[in-house]
Amino acid sequence: MKYTEMLTKEMFENIVAFSFSEPGAMGANGNMTFYRESGDCFTIDVLSNATSYSKVKEMFPLLKAYFGEEGPMRTESAAMRTIVIGGSLDDKETCIAKGWRHIYLYFAHHLTVIQEVYRFIIDILKEKANPEVTFRWTEILNEADFSAKIPELVTAFNEKRKFDEHLVSVLEELKKNPEFAKKITDSSSPCQMMDVLEEFSGIRMSWLELKQFAFRQAGLD
Repeated sequence: MKYTEMLTKEMFENIVAFSFSEPGAMGANGNMTFYRESGDCFTIDVLSNATSYSKVKEMFPLLKAYFGEEGPMRTESAAMRTIVIGGSLDDKETCIAKGWRHIYLYFAHHLTVIQEVYRFIIDILKEKANPEVTFRWTEILNEADFSAKIPELVTAFNEKRKFDEHLVSVLEELKKNPEFAKKITDSSSPCQMMDVLEEFSGIRMSWLELKQFAFRQAGLD
């Protein structure tokens, strides 16, 4: 594996994903690989004095809010047949910066991506064996033409977020409406509930879409 030996702030512009292999991780360890919006990638050995973690953090301040030396996050489930290091209730929880999502890979390897592309990446990686994802995730993304799809993914995410914010506001108002509450209570099926929601708000959505909305609000999507 070829490592980048010189750090510049320009290198860390437009980063959309990065992986971190803990010092005790299986295989290559003490590494960070960064994926830029253009599809370009580079790998850093953070155990080297020249490119130490503290120096990387100076160039990529987002890492000041990052702690990835444990297992999955409390709201995250590791994939089946995944070896988890850390992650017990006694351990310090893995944490990341706001606007990013964490994916626990395998045996102390972590992947962190911007929230706008999280679902797309999950859908791609779930079809692959975990060790392959851990050591080939940049190649897998490039094979899926990921970088070319980023603008579209960001637009779709922002549109969905805007809709969610509107729906939250609408539901807060409807909670104050006793007639709406009564009709919801009297509904005999989820389908009828959705009819009531449309009647009072003009918003037509399925029960599944409402559940997906609830998961997003809880950060469990």
